[in-house]
Amino acid sequence: MEVRTMADLPDGGKLPDDTVMVLQIRHRGYREIWTYLGLKKAGRWFFTGRGPHDAGWGAVKRWLAKDGRMVLDWDLYSIDQQGKLISMEGH
Repeated sequence: MEVRTMADLPDGGKLPDDTVMVLQIRHRGYREIWTYLGLKKAGRWFFTGRGPHDAGWGAVKRWLAKDGRMVLDWDLYSIDQQGKLISMEGH
């Protein structure tokens, strides 16, 4: 599997609504890797846990760059008519 970092992350502002973003993040000074799930609705991003809620892409990027967060990997999915996740590999 190819590892993708923040530098490779597509512009979330240009991704369509109903995009699901899965981020693998490590905080500086910690060994653990946290997984955050984000959903784009009405042009805004909503992430799980302590991630941003009802945020524009600029706010998401600032959150990712804050407090020593390192994006280790990410995946993008779309949601089909039946509510299933479809990989957006290569997006």
